[in-house]
Amino acid sequence: MPFQPEKIKRSHVLRAFQDIDAEKLGIRPSTKWDIVYQGKRYPPKDVGRLAHEYATGEYLWEPGGGEDTNKYFKKLGFLIVNKTKPLDDVVKALIPSYKHIITTHAEYDEIYKWEAVGNFQNHWDLAADDLVSMIDKSFPDNNNLWTSRNYYPINMLKTFAENNAPKVRTALKNLFNESFPLDERILAYQNVLNELLSEDNVIRNVSNKHHYHDARTISLLLSFQAPTKYFLFKHGVLKKFCARLEIDMPKTGDIVNQILINNEVNLLVKEILVQDKELLEIHKNRLTPNAFKNDEFNILTQDFIYSTSAYTAELPKYWLYAPGENAREWDDFYEQGIMALGWDDLGDLTQYNSKDEIVKALQNLFNTDSSKKNDATANYDFVSEMNIGDMVFVKKGTSKLLGYGIVESDYLFDTKRSQFKHVRKMNWKKKGLWDAGHNLAIKTLTNISDYPSPESNYSTYHERLMAIINGNQSSAKKTVNMDYPINTILYGPPGTGKTYKTKELAVQIANPMFTVDDDLGEVQKRNMVTNEYNRLYNNGQIVFTTFHQSFSYEDFVEGIKPETLDNNVTYSVVPGIFKEICEKADTKDASNFEEILNQFKADVIEKEKITINTGSIEFDVFYKGGKTFKINPKDSKNENPQYPASIENILQLYKGASIQNIYNPSYVRGILNFMFAEYGLKKYDSIGVQNNKNYVLIIDEINQGNVSAIFGELITLLEPDKRLGADEEITVKLPYSKDETFGVPPNLYIIGTMNTADRSVEALDTALRRRFVFEEVMPNPALLSDIAFNGFSLQEVLTVINDRVEVLLDRDHTIGHSYFIKLQSGDTDGLLNVFKNNIIPLLQEYFYNDYEKIALVLGKGFVEEKVTRKVEFAKFPKIEEPETGVIYNLITPIDDIEEAVGHLLGTSNE
Repeated sequence: MPFQPEKIKRSHVLRAFQDIDAEKLGIRPSTKWDIVYQGKRYPPKDVGRLAHEYATGEYLWEPGGGEDTNKYFKKLGFLIVNKTKPLDDVVKALIPSYKHIITTHAEYDEIYKWEAVGNFQNHWDLAADDLVSMIDKSFPDNNNLWTSRNYYPINMLKTFAENNAPKVRTALKNLFNESFPLDERILAYQNVLNELLSEDNVIRNVSNKHHYHDARTISLLLSFQAPTKYFLFKHGVLKKFCARLEIDMPKTGDIVNQILINNEVNLLVKEILVQDKELLEIHKNRLTPNAFKNDEFNILTQDFIYSTSAYTAELPKYWLYAPGENAREWDDFYEQGIMALGWDDLGDLTQYNSKDEIVKALQNLFNTDSSKKNDATANYDFVSEMNIGDMVFVKKGTSKLLGYGIVESDYLFDTKRSQFKHVRKMNWKKKGLWDAGHNLAIKTLTNISDYPSPESNYSTYHERLMAIINGNQSSAKKTVNMDYPINTILYGPPGTGKTYKTKELAVQIANPMFTVDDDLGEVQKRNMVTNEYNRLYNNGQIVFTTFHQSFSYEDFVEGIKPETLDNNVTYSVVPGIFKEICEKADTKDASNFEEILNQFKADVIEKEKITINTGSIEFDVFYKGGKTFKINPKDSKNENPQYPASIENILQLYKGASIQNIYNPSYVRGILNFMFAEYGLKKYDSIGVQNNKNYVLIIDEINQGNVSAIFGELITLLEPDKRLGADEEITVKLPYSKDETFGVPPNLYIIGTMNTADRSVEALDTALRRRFVFEEVMPNPALLSDIAFNGFSLQEVLTVINDRVEVLLDRDHTIGHSYFIKLQSGDTDGLLNVFKNNIIPLLQEYFYNDYEKIALVLGKGFVEEKVTRKVEFAKFPKIEEPETGVIYNLITPIDDIEEAVGHLLGTSNE
């Protein structure tokens, strides 16, 4: 009988657990991976053999270890953990920080969770006559556990109870019925809520699309009903926490598996937390009289996960530390469980309020002008910046690590010690010798939490060092730099340098390590920024587009586009500019998909075709450019058929999309499997490193497009809290590809530009205004101060012109400095060309060729008065004759530009 893993259900795996627990058969411990169920650990392949036997009758398991096996259990909602990773260490390292948060953090206010459960337990009664009133009392007010912006699950539940109380009552009873498997209860409850939503839409004549009873709400109901068995859940919070443990979280829409995994992770964490008796005592003393106290620390566990993610200011910092010259004090410090600093003659460091005070003290101590800034920083950070719960990496020289540990006490000045009196107590976790490989020439006691790593596999030094210590230098998760607004629009008049500033900002975002020497001139700086911009653009990290009136959703997101091959027209779903860059930003950084795809394309072109045999079908693959391969099945009855296999669909399937959403799935899957087998394409799920690169989409003239039509349903997804991985993550189903998991990644930045002379900012689409940070870019005449001519500088010229334009029109129609910025002092030909080709045409446009106003701006060096001859008009008693006598014309050519500008400024001698 063939291997049939698709027949295995969750119930088969649970039976396997029961047999293993009953010791009905001998099993061998796994080497690296474990399945975790209700706190117990099981070897995946042995479980797989048993589950396969229950499903098919055949005791069989074919896949090898690792992801090839693990993926089957992940799909069924089972938690997979890497047993070689120090999960206990990660959690224990956060416990001091959590204690610090719940005892001292000014903004910590989470006791309401225990109070809310206590209130629920006092009022919940499904036998109550008035179900709506009972629900209202059980979930009073707008508690943010069940109410937030655009999130109203309890309100919807009360509405459904008003319509059909018996159906709601039965649905809730079934959800809480422990006689049935949890996954079945969740699905049944969701189905009933969908029916109730449809009924309510008919009753109220509305078209609500959500009942809001997602994984978060169902976990809320379960944990309130049975607080010793279930746990509260919030996807974004748990996802961040699981990243620390290197645990994969199910996607947002996978409600059943989200709840199942949440319970398992919480059980693992709880097992560690309850060992800390000090924490339990602190927790016991902080609960209020109304707080629920019999939850067996389930609420505490969820609060630990939430708080160590939400109160980021209190999360541990990571320090690099050298214990004495050439680390000679390390053995002594390790044995004593301390870390210490010198400069004992400074006395108790708490007497100093700043680094500058310590600098002065060091200068006085050594009677030198040397600033001693590095030493002052180390002393100050040791006292004021280092916190209990911070992690310290011990280094020797520039490439060796000696160990690491957790800070356990505040700073103390220990006068009993003969030297190194500045002390903190430490819980040293490991001692050894690791070769760090790359340069660690960073000053002692430096916070390296966000220091970018010199190795491309890691985003920070901390990630790299932890990977080295744990013996795995390729598994650290990557993070995204969010120092810049995620959505920005630069707006201002023409010529203010918006385009250059866009390039500069895009480079800073896409490559935070890029720097420009301040000693360089403006032109050199611009050239360096432009060169780096071009490099990032060519690499696909920056994408540029321009909105215009005919720009559409199909161009931007996705659409159906015709393609012709050998006189055959096919219609394929083609991703637009926005979807393409979203896919790049959301693809794991260590994936070799692009490299393999390009090689496959090149081979198909070179060989004219490649034949693929999947075992069930055989077909030829052709490629002549574009975004699809053409397929010719061997057994087709049609003459020379040409079926499309979209490259976009190959990528989606590679990243785990459902085969049901793929057009021509047999061919797409056949090509993907061929790339795995013949080209060495890495399995996507096996890649541990997420994409840490920032991507930038620049939208020039963003106000020229119909924003609502171009973005469509994706406008909401631009918000930071709606991005993938955020607390309120949203994914949508796209209309053409039917991709139900499309979302906007958090490492995609959008920069728009708009010219206020074309259309005012106030007229911009309101939906866009609410989702972008607006940054005004106005003329900066001061940048022209060094460009001088006979009797004036260009700073004076631009200032005078803009003062006049602002009075005659407004500040949105002023003129930017960039028209003049590249001129050299004394370059009269260049200055004449700027006026002729830029300034005068712009003023003609602004004033609709009203040369009287242009004359008021530029003066008689550019505009001349001309007396006209007397004109006799035909006589009509009710028509007023126009005035004649003087008209204004531009002077062409201008013989002396400096003299003309002198008239503009009022400094000419004529």
